[in-house]
Amino acid sequence: MRRSAEVALTCCLLALFTPQAAGWGFKGHRVIGEMAERRLAKKHPRILEEIAGLVGPGVHLATLATCADEIRDYARQREKEIETPAFPSTCLLTPVEVRSRFQKTANWHFINIPVTAPTNLAQACPEDCITKRIDSFTKQLKDTNLGRKDRAVALMFLTHLIGDVHQPLHAADRNGDQGGNQVFVRIGKDTRRLHSAWDTLLVEGTGRSLLSEQDLIELLSDPQFDGAIKKSNKSATSWAWESYDIARKIAYRDVPLRMTTFEDPIVLPDPSYRDRATHHVRKRLYAASVRLADTLAKALGR
Repeated sequence: MRRSAEVALTCCLLALFTPQAAGWGFKGHRVIGEMAERRLAKKHPRILEEIAGLVGPGVHLATLATCADEIRDYARQREKEIETPAFPSTCLLTPVEVRSRFQKTANWHFINIPVTAPTNLAQACPEDCITKRIDSFTKQLKDTNLGRKDRAVALMFLTHLIGDVHQPLHAADRNGDQGGNQVFVRIGKDTRRLHSAWDTLLVEGTGRSLLSEQDLIELLSDPQFDGAIKKSNKSATSWAWESYDIARKIAYRDVPLRMTTFEDPIVLPDPSYRDRATHHVRKRLYAASVRLADTLAKALGR
């Protein structure tokens, strides 16, 4: 019993303090997947048949949307010899496949474009990053010469990474803070890393305003969010630059440069920071769902 309690505590601490936390968190990714699937059902119902042919009947985008984080975290914990729960069977891969083929995927989830000295993406992504992976997996999904399993895995990663690239702090870095992962902030009564605030706190709300997945889906169904989509921006690169711009102008706004700890966070003006940031978070969730649906429709359309 004591060993189980120690493992549970370790996992909780890792979730709170490990850098490069999951983009949008569990709820945000599931909402993106669910909204994308609803869009496909309305506009491209045949594409859902193509998806079912790859991943199997009854497997939904909302379920697949969190798998890339499951893969990354499972591999990371195995590498650190931390006891891990069973790898979820809904994520299309076996533990052996994760260890042999997807042991190093952490860099796939972000691109660190310096906020203080903007650069081109080739410099920000010299080897591997989220924009390159989105392009690569899109090509794999289109390629009917590949086996069904490889294309299904490509779809699974796309469902997650298109969500991640729309999280502003997955496309920016300020003085080596890893997209706000090294900066502790307090918004209202809540203290956490700046990155985590954008992943979860600003998605879900707090206290009485805590939003369920269905609440978020209903909220984002408002036509006002149509304006969140720039029609000319149709590539992963352009989506990353959108996120970078929001990070620079909104996420880092009112966040001074200084050393922080959990015990000594930067206190952000609330509710002004929360309200401004939440508006952009919701627009990015919506944009991610539309672009995920459109990407899958183009890749699987005949």
